[in-house]
Amino acid sequence: MSRRLVLKRTQGSKGSLALHDAITGELLVSQQELKIESHPNGYVELNVKFIVDGDRLRIVGDHETTDIKAETPNYQDA
Repeated sequence: MSRRLVLKRTQGSKGSLALHDAITGELLVSQQELKIESHPNGYVELNVKFIVDGDRLRIVGDHETTDIKAETPNYQDA
């Protein structure tokens, strides 16, 4: 099952645009940047940048630690 999304303003008519869940209206977390581009042939391209912070958005299966020394074998201080 796919999740339906909508693009709407975050704070009324003057807020920035962001992706939201179409059913609950909940803002999708960790959105950092949104770009909309209209093309001459009529289609609209939307690019959204998400920040993977390990808390609100994480990669399933990754280590809990974010310390690069703990995750990288043979790490040496420069």
